[in-house]
Amino acid sequence: MGGGARVLEWRSGEKLPPVFQDNFATYILDSIPAYGDKTAVIDAQTKASLNFSTLASEVPRVAGGLKAGGVQAGDLILLITPTHLDYVTTLLATVYLGAVCAPLSDSMNAEELARAFKVSGAGFAIYHDSAAESLKGATSLLPHGTLRGSWRLAREEGAAPSLAHLLKGSAVPPYKLDGRGRQTPALLFFSSGTTGLPKGVLLSHMALATPHACNNYIINLMKEYLGDDGPGITDFYARMLLVLPLHHIYGFHMLFFCVRLGFITVLLPRFNPKQFFDAIEEFKVTACPLVPHLASFLANAPPTSHNLSSLVALTSSAAPLSSSTIEALQEKRGLSISNGYGMTEAVGVASSGEPYGFTPGTVGKIMPYMKAKVVDVNTGEMLGEGQEGEVCVKGPSMMLGYINNPEATAATIDSSGWLHTGDIGYYDQNDFLFITDRMKDLIKVKGFQVSPKEVEDVIEGVEGVTEAAVIGVPHSKAGEAVRAYVVLAPSATTTPEDIRRAVAERLSAPHKQLTGGVEIVEQLPRNATGKVLKKMLREQYAAARSKL
Repeated sequence: MGGGARVLEWRSGEKLPPVFQDNFATYILDSIPAYGDKTAVIDAQTKASLNFSTLASEVPRVAGGLKAGGVQAGDLILLITPTHLDYVTTLLATVYLGAVCAPLSDSMNAEELARAFKVSGAGFAIYHDSAAESLKGATSLLPHGTLRGSWRLAREEGAAPSLAHLLKGSAVPPYKLDGRGRQTPALLFFSSGTTGLPKGVLLSHMALATPHACNNYIINLMKEYLGDDGPGITDFYARMLLVLPLHHIYGFHMLFFCVRLGFITVLLPRFNPKQFFDAIEEFKVTACPLVPHLASFLANAPPTSHNLSSLVALTSSAAPLSSSTIEALQEKRGLSISNGYGMTEAVGVASSGEPYGFTPGTVGKIMPYMKAKVVDVNTGEMLGEGQEGEVCVKGPSMMLGYINNPEATAATIDSSGWLHTGDIGYYDQNDFLFITDRMKDLIKVKGFQVSPKEVEDVIEGVEGVTEAAVIGVPHSKAGEAVRAYVVLAPSATTTPEDIRRAVAERLSAPHKQLTGGVEIVEQLPRNATGKVLKKMLREQYAAARSKL
């Protein structure tokens, strides 16, 4: 079936220069002098901004303030904040000092924050005022003395220590790694937790630098595929609108991608349709990285009077993008969208479709420095073209492991260094990678395996349907049955029976039918990055059944 089994890699093993192995913060800061007083980051709501020269001068001073406050190399600081202008400064200052920064959402409650402290072993926190009460509550749940220092993310002075106090620190030199960037931790991101409790993903300085090392190759590829007269990377990312949460690796990666290359990033702390369109128009946004449900919103939103002509193209990641969304964006908005693939455990980027002319249906080809293979989920045997199995990746951007959780680390990274992603996919004769589902979401009906995404794609092609999520629910005879949760457009009159009929017409196999039912819902439960929480749907179904 197709070509023989092979490892996917960048241009068949082309030799690449070594990845930067010193302090990641200096890797970013070293590029900044060339941009002078150019604006680096803008808050779309407040219009406040930060320029490159200010950023470069403040990072060593904030690092000095942290050092004076007791932070040492290797200490861990929780950065608890919504999307905020000074996220850039404080995160870089922490890493510059040799400490480890763990970005967290300000929406976490006291119990969740307390767990983050326990899992990570953090002793310090920088927090936005919106997280003050939760931090206070978390501290009360922890052993006395756990929190050794904290600072408000505020430039005005007050009773509590703040960024204003840190900025009074004396500039200090960066923490030198002397080539130990592969082993030295810099950031801690918490995984999405869609199938269980979030785990702390520990990332090294070298891992963070790896995606940036790809940039020259991607720029050249874009020229190769789009031509010298076509839109280049400067046209795409001259002014990027970022609505992704910065405590997630995708948002982090896109922000520092733009900072290092001197592009302008416009931050929108919360997604709001009007503010989203206002920002595109006001700041003449050229690029906007999205997640699938936001791409679907943009594709299906009613026509707007806003001038969106500055948008060159879109990108999407965090979950597979449906073909109906891709087609709708092209037909209704005249926009192409490229899908990429990555995970927190590999610093967010394993493959990209962007340099290849926005090839539909795929997550692109493997990035420089990375390798991938597809293996049989039962035997671990490597598979060939067109054969679905678990996607495994390998490269210098791999995580150091799950912090204080060696068992989970060993279950994810095998003895040969391959990271098992838990994603199901395949590759074609041209080495384009396709992601079809999550292993834990696959449904078993009478021993047959059903891909939820295959059924979801059919449902989302039904007129009036905007989104669908398919799960397996317990069934006394079949083991599991396929059940769909469907969101309709406001004026749609589509019925569950219409959806069942459409699936029966497009997918004839008996085990793929919606024998578990169809439920029309107002919205699907999601995490901060837009991934549908199917675990929550299964829990809700079980709770409802228990009451019968």
